[in-house]
Amino acid sequence: MSRYVCIHGHFYQPPRENPWTGVVERQETASPWHDWNERIADQCYGPCGAARLLDEEGRIFATRNCYGSMSFNVGPTLLGWLEDRRPWIYRSILEADRIGVERFEGHGPAITQVYGHAILPLASERDRRTQVMWGISDFVRRFRRRPEGMWLPEAAVDTESLEVLAGEGIKFALLAPHQALRSASDGPIDISKPYICMLPSGAKISLFFYDGELAREMAFGAALEDGRRLARRLSDRCPDRNGPALEHVAVDGETFGHHHRFGEMALAACLDELDRLPDLDLTVYGRFLEICPPESEVEIVERSSWSCVHGVERWRSDCGCSDGGHPQWHQRWRAPMRGALESLQREVDELFQEKGASLFSDPWAVRDRSERLYSKLSPLDRIAFLVDEAGRELSSEEESLGLSLLEMERCSMLMFSSCGWFFDDICRIEAIQVLRYASKVLALTERLGKSGLRKPFLEALEKAPSNVPELGNGSRIFSFFVEPASMDLPRVGAHVALYRLFDLDPGETEFPLISVKDGTVCRCSSDGEERFFGQLTVRSELTGRSMELLTLAVWWGGRRILCGALPITEGADPEVLMERVRFASNCDDRSVLGSIFGHRLYSLRHLFRDSRDRVTDEIKSRCEETLALAVKDVVLRDENLLLLDGGESIPLRSAAKIFVDYRLNRELSMKRPSYGDLLDLLGRSRRWGVQLDRERLEKTIRSRTVFLAMELEWNSVETDVVLEDMSGILDLMDRADVKVDLWPFQKALLELKERTEKVDVGLLQRVGCSTGNATDRR
Repeated sequence: MSRYVCIHGHFYQPPRENPWTGVVERQETASPWHDWNERIADQCYGPCGAARLLDEEGRIFATRNCYGSMSFNVGPTLLGWLEDRRPWIYRSILEADRIGVERFEGHGPAITQVYGHAILPLASERDRRTQVMWGISDFVRRFRRRPEGMWLPEAAVDTESLEVLAGEGIKFALLAPHQALRSASDGPIDISKPYICMLPSGAKISLFFYDGELAREMAFGAALEDGRRLARRLSDRCPDRNGPALEHVAVDGETFGHHHRFGEMALAACLDELDRLPDLDLTVYGRFLEICPPESEVEIVERSSWSCVHGVERWRSDCGCSDGGHPQWHQRWRAPMRGALESLQREVDELFQEKGASLFSDPWAVRDRSERLYSKLSPLDRIAFLVDEAGRELSSEEESLGLSLLEMERCSMLMFSSCGWFFDDICRIEAIQVLRYASKVLALTERLGKSGLRKPFLEALEKAPSNVPELGNGSRIFSFFVEPASMDLPRVGAHVALYRLFDLDPGETEFPLISVKDGTVCRCSSDGEERFFGQLTVRSELTGRSMELLTLAVWWGGRRILCGALPITEGADPEVLMERVRFASNCDDRSVLGSIFGHRLYSLRHLFRDSRDRVTDEIKSRCEETLALAVKDVVLRDENLLLLDGGESIPLRSAAKIFVDYRLNRELSMKRPSYGDLLDLLGRSRRWGVQLDRERLEKTIRSRTVFLAMELEWNSVETDVVLEDMSGILDLMDRADVKVDLWPFQKALLELKERTEKVDVGLLQRVGCSTGNATDRR
């Protein structure tokens, strides 16, 4: 074989988690999903791992894990989120690479990525090395092998960055064709072969230059409208000559299913068609490099990238490049924001060197090796890492100091994630995210004894003008959107007390990086008031810092909530403080609570967004349950009034809506709903003239389809029961006229069919799947 094709997908999401909690908060713009990670995972990352293939009749005859037959990289921060929140997608990516290594003769489809997606040519020398080393470390831990190639964020490149890659054993990188300055022959760049780039140190690295024209059509044009036609275009563009030739493209992975709906299906069809072509071979870059070692040298365009015609100015100046959403807007905020962050980082690095030298012989080498602290390490393993690096036992204060210093450095690097500058204004969530990392850095420097950095930082941000007049500048945006997301241990303690009051688990979602130990606690209720108060010990696993707190939460009904936390300082008598809180919580004068907790007394509006939503949802759920149970007998007894057109039935119809919405969603959240009862209820609701809460019902059904698909994959004992449940959901969707994407069902049923071939033919047909043999179709 001499003709080869490779498709590369750069799968990446910017860090979105609150730096203090480690959790991605609700993002309204991603609705009806909770956040953009969830939305894109369901539209792209999951479907790419099981993309649907259609037969001539438009029915799905098989699914294909596209990751296993293309080249790809997935950002470390995204992989970490997938591991926690979408583990089945995470497993499909790792499994695809394992199978791909076998398919491509020892060369895996996955390559690594610079850890925090910083623009390397704009990073300090130390940060370049750490970001590259962290990307490799994360890759090795997940994929169980060394990476051959590395994706450079925005394909931004300079000689110094290539030196770092080569020095860490990276064999190749991908660039756009316009990033090649000249080849040794001074002729045009031939994208069908790799080039060698000789570096000043004497090291070298191979470079691939992808087909820019076709990549643009795939990303922004109509190339993905027909996957099989795209395969033939790739074949036609691959030269036929004496010796190996490669046709290859590189695009954002989100192109497949998020930017282009059903783009993952076009990709699967393209890969399927390429597999069929007898004179062409699908490959990955590592394998092609072995088949066709580079023979020609190339020089790069220094400080160039794939998404800015001005080089790397998009990430530091008002060069005119933006997302195009507001063509009239300027980007004069970019330079001041970068300047403020760079000045802060210089101060932070000095503090790290100064404080770190008391613990480690070489603090920067410890930072280079510290990526594993941000994997799933136990608290004991985290301390063991510090002890190993220090070469001696450490006191609890020294342990906290070491963890705090390394966390400060991690956040200081994430301040420069490229997405913060990519879009059109400093008020975008991506810019706010990098400023949140800066806010945590400031908090850590202050805790470590270096004050005076906040004022000059905010003064520098005042020079970063927003295009939104009401927001003014970066300093005001920092005040409005960044500081409210910050936290300290007392604020966490107040949240935890409120969670205890409502029997919610704070570690389940909002505070996975915090451990809580209960001391003496009390929970009571009287006259419609519920109270929780007591001693809690709260510890941050990121910094090792812990604090003993006296906490309180009071609920007077509805949104009338207060919670607070008071650090128990040395010499204070906890029992005396507890008695004061006990008295104050029984007092109608809330100013008494304020006199005890001061600025650490919070109302519902002061809570973290997801905490506020979760508590509010719990209150609404309790209220709805009370109302639904109260009106049930009346609605069922007097339902014949709802068949009349008179206005007297309107209050009863409102009651019926409460009952129906509650019953539908509650029943669907149970392990095995009674679909017969639910169908009967839907029939009644239609006769009663009740308008369902369709958005809520669709969300519930979507969650149920994912749950059942996972259950069918993992639970072979109750297969028949799960299949019956799937049929019930489809009946319910038909009766309620609800439309959701049935991809989870299609994937699970086709996989079951391959394993057992005992899937009910009617069920396959109902979800749009073929009942024939997938192998024959191919």
